[in-house]
Amino acid sequence: MNPFDSYLKKIIANIDVSEEEKHELYTEFLDHLTQLKAEYIAKGFSESESIQMAINAFGDTEKVGKSLEKAIFPYKQWINGCAWIGLLIYIAVVLQLLFFDEFRLSSREHVITSGVCIWQTKCAEFGNVKMPN
Repeated sequence: MNPFDSYLKKIIANIDVSEEEKHELYTEFLDHLTQLKAEYIAKGFSESESIQMAINAFGDTEKVGKSLEKAIFPYKQWINGCAWIGLLIYIAVVLQLLFFDEFRLSSREHVITSGVCIWQTKCAEFGNVKMPN
């Protein structure tokens, strides 16, 4: 097993890309870490020390993953924000059209008054039923 495997998997887990791109990034990072390890070994450090130094030089998994995510998708936060704003505007317009449109309000009044007229007519047909005020 590769000594950098778990470290690289933690970095790749923080990035929202396709599996193919994750594999490419994993391979590229592994190559970079292997080169760093070789440089430290050439400077006289032991293999375990050089592995740890390469990982330390590369950085914290969350920070590396998040900065890579920002580099790949620099406008992701803006796009998400705009999408939410667009959705809220759409909902507001739909609610306005459904409940507060003047035409719909006037047609509801017509339906209500028509219903009252029908009620009065039916009550008059039956004679002694009184219309509520």
